[in-house]
Amino acid sequence: MKFSIYHLSIENNNVFRGYEESKFDFTAYDKVYAGEIPGEYSYKYIDVILGTLYEDFNIRRPEDYKNRSMSVSDIIYLEKHGFFFCDSFGWKQLSL
Repeated sequence: MKFSIYHLSIENNNVFRGYEESKFDFTAYDKVYAGEIPGEYSYKYIDVILGTLYEDFNIRRPEDYKNRSMSVSDIIYLEKHGFFFCDSFGWKQLSL
């Protein structure tokens, strides 16, 4: 399964804000990483996949990842499942 990570610029007023606090605008995001998780996964495993990616990009960052740690306001795109906003507590699926 392919995935992508999107960040807001550190200068953006909405960076590190939860979904309800921010004025969400996907056009303000930059794609900062793309990768692949081996295999195909059903929707019931999305929370596990998102949690693992969050840990990976905070604790076990890939050598080719040169950006800040994953945090609130970041977005992960999962192929065939859509976009997910890292909220203050958990993930919010986006309809873009």
